[in-house]
Formats: sequence, C-alpha cells, structure tokens
Amino acid sequence: MHWRLFIIFSLLLSVRFAFAEQTFDLGYGKIHLSDTGAIYAEFSDGVSWPKSTKSAFSLETEAGKKLVPQDVKFAQNQILVSFNGGTKAVFDITAGKGFLLFQLVQLESDQKIKQFQLMQVPVPDDSEIATLINTAFHKGKALGVMTAAPNVHLLSNPFPRISFNNKGCSHLFQMSSDAKAGQYSARFQATCGQTVNGWSVRGKNFPSPIDLSNPKGIRVWVHGDGNKEHLKIQLTDHKGGYRDDYIVIDFKGWKQIFLNKPALNTIDYSSVAALSFYYNGLPVNKTVECLIDQVEMIRDVNGKESSVLLEDFESSQSILWDNPSKYLTVESVARHGLSPAAFGIICCPEDQWTSVIPEFQTAAGIPSPHPDGKWNKISPWVRESYFFLTGFREEQFEEALAIAKRGHFKMILLLDTWTKSHGHYEVNTGNYPDGIESLKRVIKRFNAEGIKVGLHFLAASIYYPDPYLTPVPDKRLVKDGCVKLAKDIDEKTTFIETVDPPSAEFPKTETKPYTESGRTLWIDDEMIYYDKVSVEKPYGFSGCKRGFYSTVKSSHKKDTDIWHLVRAYGYYMYDLDSDLAGEIAQNLANTANQLPLDMIYFDGSERLQRPSDQRDYWYYNAILHKNFYDRIHNKNILYQASSTSPYSWHQLARTASADGHDDLRAYLEERSGGFKSYYKTNHYPLDIGWYYAYDKKATPDMYEYVLTKSLAYDSSISLQVSVDAAKKHPFINEILDMIRIYDDLRLSGRIPQDLRSKMEIDPALFGKKTEEERNALLDKRRDYHYKKIDGKEGFQRIIFDLWKDAEPSNTNTFEFEMVVKEGKSRIGFQVQAKDQKSFQGKSLVNPKVEIAGKTLLLPMKLEVGQYGFYWGGEKLAQYGMPLATGLYLDQKGEILELPNGTYKVKFSCDQAITLPIRVRTTQQPEEFHSF
Repeated sequence: MHWRLFIIFSLLLSVRFAFAEQTFDLGYGKIHLSDTGAIYAEFSDGVSWPKSTKSAFSLETEAGKKLVPQDVKFAQNQILVSFNGGTKAVFDITAGKGFLLFQLVQLESDQKIKQFQLMQVPVPDDSEIATLINTAFHKGKALGVMTAAPNVHLLSNPFPRISFNNKGCSHLFQMSSDAKAGQYSARFQATCGQTVNGWSVRGKNFPSPIDLSNPKGIRVWVHGDGNKEHLKIQLTDHKGGYRDDYIVIDFKGWKQIFLNKPALNTIDYSSVAALSFYYNGLPVNKTVECLIDQVEMIRDVNGKESSVLLEDFESSQSILWDNPSKYLTVESVARHGLSPAAFGIICCPEDQWTSVIPEFQTAAGIPSPHPDGKWNKISPWVRESYFFLTGFREEQFEEALAIAKRGHFKMILLLDTWTKSHGHYEVNTGNYPDGIESLKRVIKRFNAEGIKVGLHFLAASIYYPDPYLTPVPDKRLVKDGCVKLAKDIDEKTTFIETVDPPSAEFPKTETKPYTESGRTLWIDDEMIYYDKVSVEKPYGFSGCKRGFYSTVKSSHKKDTDIWHLVRAYGYYMYDLDSDLAGEIAQNLANTANQLPLDMIYFDGSERLQRPSDQRDYWYYNAILHKNFYDRIHNKNILYQASSTSPYSWHQLARTASADGHDDLRAYLEERSGGFKSYYKTNHYPLDIGWYYAYDKKATPDMYEYVLTKSLAYDSSISLQVSVDAAKKHPFINEILDMIRIYDDLRLSGRIPQDLRSKMEIDPALFGKKTEEERNALLDKRRDYHYKKIDGKEGFQRIIFDLWKDAEPSNTNTFEFEMVVKEGKSRIGFQVQAKDQKSFQGKSLVNPKVEIAGKTLLLPMKLEVGQYGFYWGGEKLAQYGMPLATGLYLDQKGEILELPNGTYKVKFSCDQAITLPIRVRTTQQPEEFHSF
C-alpha cells in the first residue's frame, strides 16, 4: 500500500467509530442503517418501507469474488465499512431535510476492485419506479437513491420485467435448486388452453446495454421434459434488432446446447438491451416445463474464446422471478474511477420532492440551475415554446423578429450556423459580419424586444474545416479498429493492403451514412476515405480517396497503424477520456461567456465514443454536459440536450423528441410512448420537439395535431424554420397564429384536465410502424381544431381522410370512396396542385367534388404548389406562392351533413387534369368541446 494512502487511512481510523444501528433523522422521515449495513426507510407518519435482509454495500473484485461488510461503524458525520478480505471504505455523511448525502472519501484494498455497490435500498414491490432518477413513488411517498457524481451508475431492477402470454396461456418462472452451474436454475412452466400455437415469455432488460460483439454462439444448459415445445432464447437491442435461437424440447434431462444458427439475426451486438425466454408452439390443453441454467454468449476476442454471462439465476432478487423484490442501487466502477464517488438518499412526501432536490443538489455541489430564479424543473421558462431559427444572418433580424412576434415566442434558439466550425467555436462572420460583436448585438436586440436567446450546437462533434480535423487530424479524435499496413505505399496508392483482414470496426458498406460510423482511415497525419473492404487475400481497402478533408497525401511505411476514425451524424468525435474534451468545452465557453445567453442546447448527446462504449453512455453523457457546465459562467440558464443520463438530469431543464418532419402526426405518435410513463414519472418537463416548416406539403392540421398534444401533455414545442424558408411556406402565418393561440391557452391553465385527456395519443399509435400499419389505425387518431361557435371557445373534432393522388390525364375527373363512421358529419374537402416545377404554367380551374347528389365547389384557379380549402359554413380559402398569405373568398362553403355510410366521391375540374394533384375529404362529427 502506498505510504501516503496508509497515512491518510490511519488518520481516518483515529476517529472514534462505534458499532450500533444508526438513525438519520431527515425531517420528513428517517433512514435506519445497521452495523451490518442493512438499511430501510421510515417516514414521518410511522410507515416503514421494506427492510433489507442483506447489506446495502458490496464489492466485486477483478477475480470475480464478492466482498460483503463484516461491520459498519459510525462516527460523527462519517461511516467506516469494513469488508471481508481487509478492504475498507469511508463515507462522509451530510443530512438535510429530506436527504442524506454520502461521499466516498477513501477506499483501501489489497485486491483489484472491479465495482463498488455503494448503496442498495429496498422499496415496495408495487411502487412506481422513475428509472432516470432512481426514485420510487408509492402512496404519496418518495424514496430515491440518486447519483451525485458522473462516475456513479444506477444499477437497479426498476425496469419492468418482460412477461406476456398469448390468450388462453399462463406461465410461472421460479427458482429451482436443481442446477447444473452454481446453486440455482430457472423453472419455466407454461400451460396452454384451447389456443393453437400458444406462447408465453419471461425476460429482463439489462441495466445498461452490453457489448456482445464478435459472437460465436449462445451456450446454455436446458433440462427438458420431452414434450416438443419450442424454447426460444431472444436477445434484443434498442433499435428494433433481434436474435432468435430455438430449441425443440424433444429430450429429457439436462443437456448443454450451443446455439450458433439463429433463425433471426438483425441485432446490433455492440448494444444488447434485453434477454427473453419464450415458449412457442405450446401444446393445447397441456402443461410443459423445462429448467434453464447458465446462459452465456461465447465470443471471439482476438482469436480467443471468451464468454459473457447473460444470466445464471443465482440472485433471489432477480426481476425474472414471479415475485421480484425491487431495489434502488448505485455503484461505481473501476474503469471510470471507484472513488471519489457521491450519491444521495432522498426520503420525503411526493409533494415535497421538488423542494428537496434543489437542496440536495446544493449540498452535493452538483448542477442545480435556476433559470429566472426558479429551479429548472419548475421554472416558467421550461413551459414556454420557442422558435428554432435556422440559417440566420444578422441582416435578417427584422424578418426573424416578425416571425417570433407573430408566434408569441419568448425564446429563440439559434441553430449552429452561428459558429464557423465545431471544435473551436469561433463566430461565423459570413452570418455575423463583425464576429462576436455582431452575435452579441443580435442577442441584445432580441432581448430588447422581450425575447430570450439560446445557442444550439453539436456538443460531441468536430466538423470540417475545423483545425482539429484538418490539415492535421488531432490525435485525440475517437478511433476504434486498427490494422497494420502490409507494405510501403506512396501518396498515389488507391488499394491499401493490410497484414490481417480488417476487423468489424471497419464498415464494409454504408446504407445509412448519417447514422453509421463512416469509412474513414487515419494513417499518420493523413485521412483517407475508402470504398470497399477486402477480408480475402489480399486484405485491405480499395477505392481509396487520398488526402481526405484536405489532409496531406503522404507515403507511409510498412507496419504503420491504420485506424478507423469513428463518425456520428456525419461528424467526427473527440475522445471524452482525453484532455481535448475540456479544451473544446473551454472553446465554446470562450464565446458563450461573452454573450447574454439564456439557453444552451447540447445536440448529438447520445452517440458518444466508440460503438463498443455505448454501455457506458451513462458516464460519457454526464461528463460531456458537465465539461461545458463547469466552464460556462452563467449557471442559471436553461440547459437542454438531445439525450440525458442520470447525472446530467440535474443540469438539464427539459427534454425533447425533436426533429419532426415529413408526416408530423406519425413522427409524434411514434415517439409518444414515454410522454407519461417516462418523462412525467421522472419529473422531467417535456418539450415534444422541433417541427420543421420547410415542407410545403405540411398542412396546418399537422401542426394543430402537434399543438393539441402539447395541451394534452402540458408540453412546449418548437417551430424550426429559417427566414428564407418561412417566406415560401404557404401556411406560415396560419401556423404561427395557431402556436400563439395554443401556447396562450396552455399557459393560462384554462383547458380542463378531462378535455386534455381526450387529446392524448392512443397507445395503439405508439412506436415505429410502416405507413400501411399506421393507416390501418387511423380510427385511433384524434384531431381537433380550435374554433369559436356562438361566441364559445372550444375544440371541434375533425377527421382528415387520406390524400388521394391523381396524375395528369386526358380526363377532368376521378372517383374514390369516403366512409363516415362517427355519426352525422359536416363534409369538406381540400385539394393541392402539387409543387413540381416541371408543371409550371399549368393550373387547376374550379376544382369540385360531388357527394350524395351535392356539389361542393372551390371557384378558383390553383397554380403549381397552391391549395384550395373548402370548409362547410366557412369562407373558402386559397394558399400558396405567390400569395403572401391565405386568400379568403367572400363566399362561404355550402353545408353538407351526412350520416354514417359509404359514399362515392367524384372529383372534377373545368378542364383536363394537366398537373399532378392530391385531394382529400374532411369530416366534422357532432363533437365539440367548449371550455
């Protein structure tokens, strides 16, 4: 042991530590910690939560040994934990109202420690777990074990277990002492009734994704019953990828099985998220049973076989069992520093939670921004929508201001075109001629109009032509695969031969260049783009473009390292384990600290380091954001990011789904599954994202759909558009007016909860779906339109039928069907002459539809890109360039109301249809909600 470490620890031991249970009074409750490390919470009303049967502390060594406390001693403001094997740990303790802060100040061991379970607290099995903040909520009470340092990881079992049955089926998943490895196995029993092809599943999510790259196969012990049921072992990732391996249980007794020919194999092995066990093809009216033990993935690591344990069924606390116990756990790991480490136990009534957390953050010395003087999670700023201004130049100030004023935006976020390049973050003089002074001037001018301003940038990125990338790449860029050069090459060589076949880190193809890791080589100081990889002799890279990104084409010697430079979202990344991370954060701060900023958005916060490091996203995301926070002078601004870790949650005010484009409804629906179950549960204010106003096909109803959902979930939104694009959008004024109305309504609190609930997205619409799958669920979609009827404000239910396309033809008519399903409905229609330049000069004259013997006419001529809207009882309208705003005719649409039924719709116009068009009908049922 190092002599300094010995002296420090000796001084700590000189403190008079004492045995006996210690009770920490936190005002709202008490935390009881025994001299063996067992812990439980008792609330001020006398209600106690579950008492642990084991110590809250434990250690795992590199050799795989688990160390548990021999004793826990207490002294004033300190705890000494002594483990078997001579290892000791000392925590400083700070108690506050509603929280208990632990800070690991010393760890002494003669063994190599792999991970330190810093705390594990049991909570009621039926509590609601907020996974991001590691907090359990139950009957008005809250108990959390929250990180207070970037290197402290949540390792709990709050994730809902995977447990489903096909109709008529049931199953049990229980511990068994009949085992082939260790003491226990899993007994998986299922019963099927009359259902043919019945199935059952039990599984778990891993606390963080695990890397199973270079797999050879899954090895597992199975004890069969010979009933020929199919046992499936399934691995999944977070991207919708799967690996399915089947075992036919046509044998009895124990059998070790190696699975190396999966029936389905679309998984990203670098980021495996879950493990599940299925029974498929259950026999009718029969019970089947097998035992499962020691599930491992066998990998090839540098030519040697290596195993990763997926499940050994040894823990009685496993989420897999029928009646799992819930724990909140935090740990530190050697690869990111075991100590110092800090965490807090939060114990309070749920309605006091938002007052306790800021006090805990202050005591722990971790980020606790207070925009406008209020803690960031409850600051009025987080509820306000904002204008995401793209492609902006200082000379466009007045036009941008007009957009912001019309939409009543109180915040403008400037896209990263404010900077010359990512990495050095100097101001772009092309957009801001006087550099930092121009940018400062713009922000102050917006501020004078009552509008706050923030900066957007890609926090982990380096873009060409930043000096960190060219003409000499910085050595601290992120790289992964490495292979040796087989022979000397000169600056003209286009096939670069390698000693060994390039590893999997060198992508063979790029099907999605924006999201994939790229095909860039790095040799000495030269970057090279390659076209193809050869894993057959001669090994190497062909189709090479030398001197990529203006690096210098050079000759290179045999046996020189060839690295793969990792790319994300089209940019290159800097190594967050290097000092370049702090250097780049300081570059950004050098600019930001000269500006009167109110917001910073850290985009690109999810794809960090190498693909194999994604299991440690929790750590890299934390230090990415903290690096900038530590260097920005004004701590009390609104920080937001594209993704969050448990530590950066403290810093970030809200989160967003972001980047809404194309079908805005489908985009929002796909991402809406966690709006209540995740964001609301984690006390994380929701921003449902950026919605583009570039696409001229995006009609006002798409934006109104998003806005009604902002009411439903009490969420901010952002309109993303440039001044130039806004001028060309046919509905920009209508969109801005709607944003103003809806944001004012939402912030006023005038919309009752029962009406907001009606506007929520049906769960059937959650998740990724094909266009056909989503169209089949249109009856689940709820569109509303804000309007006034007889002086009463309210929301009218509207059904928008699918667009029907028609190409140019020799006829002036085409037919389709309309189905009315929701009672008597007022009928309208919309038509667009598609925006295709090749048809300039063509037009659509007097479009109309005939339905149930009535003709609905739009008396207008539509040019390329223009729209005509027919609403029964309302003024007819025409939109689109060169009209600067909507043109409303004095004539109102005749009212046509139809009962349920299927109707033929005949579309026609005065002349042949000479340009591509699209048409849809609209229905307004008798559903109007006033407020």
